[in-house]
Amino acid sequence: MSHAGWSDGSQAVTGGGGLVLDSKSLYWAGSKMLLPSTNYTISFSRLGSPIREVAHFTTSELGQFGLHLADTAFDLSKPVTLTDEYGDVVYQLNPRNASSDDNRSVKEIKLGRFYQLHNTPISEKDKLIEDKSGTYWIH
Repeated sequence: MSHAGWSDGSQAVTGGGGLVLDSKSLYWAGSKMLLPSTNYTISFSRLGSPIREVAHFTTSELGQFGLHLADTAFDLSKPVTLTDEYGDVVYQLNPRNASSDDNRSVKEIKLGRFYQLHNTPISEKDKLIEDKSGTYWIH
């Protein structure tokens, strides 16, 4: 699977699976999925921010993951690092910039679901589906 050539600057996916990043979304794509219902950590930067942000998440039952920014954009030039629950790097975008990124201050953030972000009433059935989806939102 390849997303090369998108006008938004998204990364190409090669080798069976990897992170795809555009200005508002970051997700895992490809035929090789992440481990299902497994804890991971993602680190990234927002456009114009001097801070590297770190968040913890759990993949869906199918090994899927997506992160969406509600009101800011990802810095496409900074490294994005996905690590497993043991701290081992699973995948990294823009690794050439990682060493300079290590000196930046780090802020741990909490991820939420769409219904939480927008305080939207939702049925228990829909809440369960969304909570198992592997899709997260942040401000």
